[in-house]
Amino acid sequence: MNHAADQRLVEAVHAGDEVAVGQALADGADPNVAVGRFRGSVLADAARTGRPGIVGQLVDAGARIGPADPYTASPLRVAVIEAHADVVQFLVAHGRSRRSAPPGRAC
Repeated sequence: MNHAADQRLVEAVHAGDEVAVGQALADGADPNVAVGRFRGSVLADAARTGRPGIVGQLVDAGARIGPADPYTASPLRVAVIEAHADVVQFLVAHGRSRRSAPPGRAC
């Protein structure tokens, strides 16, 4: 577990910095790290802000497309709510949203 790289990843996603996201992932950041208590994963945060390049990097690094826990929305749901069609299309095309959701949660 690399907490420093995880923190850099969270900050890079929040800032929308694709280069820094790639560097944090290369340094061992967890692509499924939680952003905050009720905000879900860094993938959900990237989906919320509509950054398809960052979403792609996170998914390629192994980020789960389903919700981080039973109390947060999935990245797909967040992208739909925020009307980021390009991110929605990307997540749907990768087809993992339903398979990675906990039982009883479609997205």
